Amino acid sequence: MRDIEYYKRFLSADVDWSQAEHWTRAKKLTFTLFNVLIDQDLTELVWVLKNFPSYIPLVCEHFRYSYSYAEISADIEATSELFKISEGYHTKQFARNVVVKLPKIRDLDDLKAILDKIEGLQYDLHPIVLAYYKVVCKDFIAKNQVHTLQKIYIEKRIGKIEVELDFDIAAKDRDKELNIPYME
Repeated sequence: MRDIEYYKRFLSADVDWSQAEHWTRAKKLTFTLFNVLIDQDLTELVWVLKNFPSYIPLVCEHFRYSYSYAEISADIEATSELFKISEGYHTKQFARNVVVKLPKIRDLDDLKAILDKIEGLQYDLHPIVLAYYKVVCKDFIAKNQVHTLQKIYIEKRIGKIEVELDFDIAAKDRDKELNIPYME
């Protein structure tokens, strides 16, 4: 992580939240900084937000507007921490744009590695991360040819993932209020 002084050049203590439009709430340089941090594995973004918590609402709103990312997958634990520190600012679009960054399951090795990680951290991970992977793992074994015995074993592991979540990120609708100047 960088020294906190590095970020003080980009982030101020007096954020103007009174502006109506998302794009006018902070300096262009601040949005650029957050774009770069969002494109990374989210570890440094979480660290910055813990040191500058007044920017959490702005980042959550800005994350809603993100539509493409670098090929860098988000760290599962950092993603979970982002959801934890941003409670109260979760929109469907925000949650979907965050989980898109999570590591993908391309083959059985990926599936097993992610299940191992989730099982080891199950009680520390945010419910949105757990629910997302529970669905993605089920989809993977449904759409791919998996030996019957492996399928039974994997389904049993997926079933052990305990998650209570009343937040539906699977909905296909987009937030109606999105106002993206460059897409008009």
